[in-house]
Amino acid sequence: MMNIMVNRTLRYGSAVVFIIAAFFIRQALVSLFGAELPHWITFYPVIMCVALMAGLGPGILATFTAVLLMDYFVFPPVGLFSIASPAQRLSLTVFTGMGLFMSVVAERYRRTHDRLEELVEERTGELSRANKELKAEVEERKRAEEELRDSESLLRITLENILDPVFITDDEGRFTFICANVYSILGYTVEEIGAMGNISKLLGEGLFQLDDLKSRREIRNIDCVIARKDGCLNDYLLTVKRVSIKGGTILYVCRDITDRKLADETLREAYDEMTRLVEAQTMDLKEKEVLLREIHHRVKNNMQVISSLVGLQADNSTDETVRSVLADVTDRVHSMALVHEKLYQSANFASIDFAEYANALLCYLWHVHSSEAAAVHLTLDMKPVSLPMDKAVPCGLILNELAGNTLKHAFRGRDKGEVTISIFGDSEERIHLCVKDDGVGLPEGFDWLQTQTLGLNLVQLLSRQLAADVEVSGSNGTRFEISFARSKD
Repeated sequence: MMNIMVNRTLRYGSAVVFIIAAFFIRQALVSLFGAELPHWITFYPVIMCVALMAGLGPGILATFTAVLLMDYFVFPPVGLFSIASPAQRLSLTVFTGMGLFMSVVAERYRRTHDRLEELVEERTGELSRANKELKAEVEERKRAEEELRDSESLLRITLENILDPVFITDDEGRFTFICANVYSILGYTVEEIGAMGNISKLLGEGLFQLDDLKSRREIRNIDCVIARKDGCLNDYLLTVKRVSIKGGTILYVCRDITDRKLADETLREAYDEMTRLVEAQTMDLKEKEVLLREIHHRVKNNMQVISSLVGLQADNSTDETVRSVLADVTDRVHSMALVHEKLYQSANFASIDFAEYANALLCYLWHVHSSEAAAVHLTLDMKPVSLPMDKAVPCGLILNELAGNTLKHAFRGRDKGEVTISIFGDSEERIHLCVKDDGVGLPEGFDWLQTQTLGLNLVQLLSRQLAADVEVSGSNGTRFEISFARSKD
């Protein structure tokens, strides 16, 4: 608001100053030439300039200021604001009217000029923007044309170097484009392919239905055979697609799959041969499985015969020592026969579930030693443990010796007792067999490694065979713990 008031004051003040200056110039001219000058000579140009530069209001102010100056200083009586004659009044009236007219004309001219300048500026801005947009459009078109040229060049190079023949035809099958690489692939020149007239001459009839292509836009994996110029027949996988390129409507891309088919045939023959060999090996393994099962069965039967013969010999002997020794032999033979029985019953001839085997062996021992075992409570803590035959036989013999010794010696002179047997595997793939009783324990100073009894000597021998660690405790009963690796190192 303050800027507007200052601007207005300057405009009106300058109008008064210019008129006063024009008056003094007139007075100077009168003094210089000594004659009366028409008052409009100096005032009208100034009023016109003020109206043009400052506007209508300053122009009107300049007109009335000039009238007052002439009335006071020029027309008699000088020094008074009065008009002596009608001629003077008419002259001032005409001057005032002309001044106002000139101010209005100047204002209209100024507004028209300003409006024209605004229009010119607006038009210039529009032309400038249009010119920038046109330049940007031209640059974009140049860039698009350059990209199109690069794309066409890349497409041409690609089509000339790929190993797949590419063709474009109209709906009738007439060629509209033939890839330049057909000579290196099929032996035909582009002209020779074009001379065929229709693609059916090259690919054959009835590969696909045109109606299917209209609905699906693309058909893939059509098997076809193309004859090379030299007469060789190659297998191709054809892809057909609906397009619109320079009058062409159908694109054909042919992928040579001759080598792939030969490889598939070779692979199929190899697979058939492998299947035949696997079936032959399977039959051979089944025969060996039956033979191995029969061997285990016969070994088990032979050992049972041996056990029975030893048992008969023991029954016919009157010597208790001999009977006891033969009974131990019978138990040992039975423990080995039981391993073969479990292998015969197992689906896997390489190993047996030792927990299941141990349970069967202990039931047998408690049965044949019923007189000693009647008052002995058996507690079993057995986890499923799979052992190969070379570990199961010595481990079974060890269990047989320790359990038999417990029944014979641990509860002598006592009317009852308890035996605890546990089997389990740990995280380090070691097997633990523990036989513990609450009987009389080992004699004071007894060293089981120095004993001369056959049973404990067998335990030592078999433990070394298993590379086992043996811990023995003789207080509060007897405790044997044998631990060994599940498999050999």
